Amino acid sequence: MRSTNDAERGMAAPETLGLEIRVEIRKAAIKLLEEMPEGVGRLVIDLGRTRHVDSAGLGGVRGFILRTENGETLDFTIRGPVALDGDAFPPDHLREHMASAESIAVAYRTEGGLRVVVRLTDASAQDG
Repeated sequence: MRSTNDAERGMAAPETLGLEIRVEIRKAAIKLLEEMPEGVGRLVIDLGRTRHVDSAGLGGVRGFILRTENGETLDFTIRGPVALDGDAFPPDHLREHMASAESIAVAYRTEGGLRVVVRLTDASAQDG
């Protein structure tokens, strides 16, 4: 998957994301980053085909890109713990939503232009 924008590159993640392929993915991502002008650009990793994530690999989630229903992409960063009250779930639960394509709701605050995750819930919990 390659973007038509010189300052943006994209790659599709495999069906299974696990520790055994992290070096391969990292090398592919670095190669794409090196194709972009220095200091600018964006790398988008499409998780649309991903159906399984090794939970050990998600323990260090630092962020994710959410694709909205209208196709817009939003970048989110995770800094420290997220709220786990009520219907909230931890970031490692995101793999189940990827596998089922179930929508999520993200509460966040803005810090230095970044969307920092405060709380994650099932979107259906927001409807009620």
